[in-house]
Amino acid sequence: MNTPATDATVDRVNLAVRLAWATVVLSFIAGIYAWSVGPDPDHALAQLIFGVPLGWFLARMLEKGHNWARLVWGVLSGASGLFGLLVFAVGFGRFGIADTLSILTQTGLSLAIAVLLFRRDVREWFKHPEAQQAQRV
Repeated sequence: MNTPATDATVDRVNLAVRLAWATVVLSFIAGIYAWSVGPDPDHALAQLIFGVPLGWFLARMLEKGHNWARLVWGVLSGASGLFGLLVFAVGFGRFGIADTLSILTQTGLSLAIAVLLFRRDVREWFKHPEAQQAQRV
């Protein structure tokens, strides 16, 4: 029987997975946009060729409950979030509205995912795969 804390933990895991998929979709859209109208199409193409498939793979592994994917995604999200804050702080006023919104959205998503994935209850949930299948919705 699930306790309310367990239900809240599963809700946090599901939210982290949904945010991970949102990040993948936004990364794809931003990559297409930057490739078609951006000043650096090679960077955007690299994002589309390497970044989006890596994000898709990690989001899929998170969805399956793999602890290693939680660690990799959490570390990459934390680093991405901090880098996004740095880029925004250093380049404030130099970006257009689309770039500013993209940086803020992706930074916010990255930091939210990192916080969710490193919560104690979520960490414990990922460490016990036998209980995961019965609890996931």
